[in-house]
Amino acid sequence: MKKEEINELLIAKKRRVYTIIIFIYSEKIQLLKSKLFCEWLASELGLRKEDVNYHSLNSALYRNRKRKAVLANSIPRKNQPMGYNPDLPDTSDLRNKNK
Repeated sequence: MKKEEINELLIAKKRRVYTIIIFIYSEKIQLLKSKLFCEWLASELGLRKEDVNYHSLNSALYRNRKRKAVLANSIPRKNQPMGYNPDLPDTSDLRNKNK
């Protein structure tokens, strides 16, 4: 996506524009803090700092991190029933020890 297209989306305040920005500039976001990234993005696109909404950018960052965490935890493991948590003790072992 070109800078002009992102610029138009930001000015028009379209939905999920910050999600698109995070996807495109993911490497730059990891290098800079979110406030510095907002300032860098405004200068990169030739916008005023006020045109880049800091809170919306942080919300999109939070959604992206949450999505990555869910995807990392939802990878199926071989030969394990659904809902299996390796960190919890096996309850069948506990029942056998009580007898």
